[in-house]
Amino acid sequence: RDLVRSRGRGDVYKRQTALSPDGTSLALTLKDSSTASDTIYVLDADTFNTKISSQSTASNAISITWTDNGASLITNHPTSGIIKLNREDLSTETQYTGNLSGRIVCSDISPSGSYVMGVDENRRLIIWNSNGDYTHHEFVLDSSVNDCSFDPTESMFSVSIDGDKIRKWTLSGSELRPLDTPGINSYTWSSNGQFVYAHRTGFGQFITTYDSSDSTEISELSLFHQFSDYALLETS
Repeated sequence: RDLVRSRGRGDVYKRQTALSPDGTSLALTLKDSSTASDTIYVLDADTFNTKISSQSTASNAISITWTDNGASLITNHPTSGIIKLNREDLSTETQYTGNLSGRIVCSDISPSGSYVMGVDENRRLIIWNSNGDYTHHEFVLDSSVNDCSFDPTESMFSVSIDGDKIRKWTLSGSELRPLDTPGINSYTWSSNGQFVYAHRTGFGQFITTYDSSDSTEISELSLFHQFSDYALLETS
């Protein structure tokens, strides 16, 4: 986690960041240690001026993700499950609940918005429809998860197993060949699904680009400081 500033008797830490699909807005969550509360902010990506803020997640804003059309944000429900928030006023549009028994460690929404995925700290994965009233998949994984994502072609869903690999399934539930990504903390897909960008740790901090079909390492960026989150903006 990154210390943003000190205020009064407590510190404020950045927990998550997410750049909007059009690159104009930056969503982030801040935790105030003095009040144990989380606040979501949507900032102008050029000026960093605050557009809107909300404490709708109370003290549970572990993850934050934009929908592909940039109209909404997916984040943690204050107690259990996931909520979808409107980007203009951060009001709750939809709630996604079920048999999740622990805090959410990751969430994502598919490119079309038809599927929403969440994984809790007890390794239970659930995929809902867009309205949250139907469950497509629900199962418990055999290893701890630190990130999850739909691919940009909406042909599969995936999770990163803590420090090891990315496991992948078709939307019908058939498991595919995993990607070997040692030291992985989080990851994101390229816009065409050809590459995976993985944040890895071990003997340093790295952003490694892999071929998404066979785990071939394409390139690697080494950083000389620790970081908890990142956002990528692809250029043509």
